[in-house]
Amino acid sequence: MIQASFKLPHFLTAIAYLFTALTALQAGPDARSPTEGTHHSSAFKLADQNKKSFSFTFPRSSATVFLVFQQSDAPLAKKWKRELQSSTKSRPEIKTVASLGLLPPSFESTISSRIARSTKEPVLLDWDGVFPAPRARSLLIRIVSPCGSFTDITTGRDMKRDVAKVVSQVESTSKSRDCKFCKYKRF
Repeated sequence: MIQASFKLPHFLTAIAYLFTALTALQAGPDARSPTEGTHHSSAFKLADQNKKSFSFTFPRSSATVFLVFQQSDAPLAKKWKRELQSSTKSRPEIKTVASLGLLPPSFESTISSRIARSTKEPVLLDWDGVFPAPRARSLLIRIVSPCGSFTDITTGRDMKRDVAKVVSQVESTSKSRDCKFCKYKRF
């Protein structure tokens, strides 16, 4: 008689990854690959792994950069955050966001506790699909101006080129005096 032994948390994680992969395949390429371009953001709230709520309303005092990643790409997001903090002169607010909208809510406590064990800094958990889900091994970087207009940039394999592109966009967003979507003017 063969006995199967497995640990429940590992089994649940495997099921979560399988569910994510199947859902992403069903959604099609347009749902997985956000487009670059400028749009306007509305107010939203996200909670971090410790259930602390963060509210984002516009206008704000400075630009905000959201590094959106899939759960398995957390080390890549940390590397990007360090790189942007050392490269940008304007010092925008940089937030990391785990895109978890494709996972069922029953995994919320498991994933929250796993992220809480792995890092002390806040990681915003996007269960509701506020941000589009990035592809595996890439980040969606959303640069939001003080008035709420935003640009999405999807990273590729050439990190140096992508960092230069993102830093350039962050600096131009921070220096802009007005927004083409609203009448908000910075003085």
